[in-house]
Amino acid sequence: MHMFKALDIGRTVRHSSTCKITATDLQDIFSTLSSLLSDQKCLANDVAAQDAVGKLAKV
Repeated sequence: MHMFKALDIGRTVRHSSTCKITATDLQDIFSTLSSLLSDQKCLANDVAAQDAVGKLAKV
């Protein structure tokens, strides 16, 4: 689920004609990416993924 939403976000950002994102949309993007990177099945033991989650939390 989160993977498909993350792919959608990537497409939306890449194909934006204005290259602008609202603060609300940015928070949604960070939340989606944090959820994806925190996935217990695939990335729970991935140090780089956990580092990325920590960096997203600081923003």
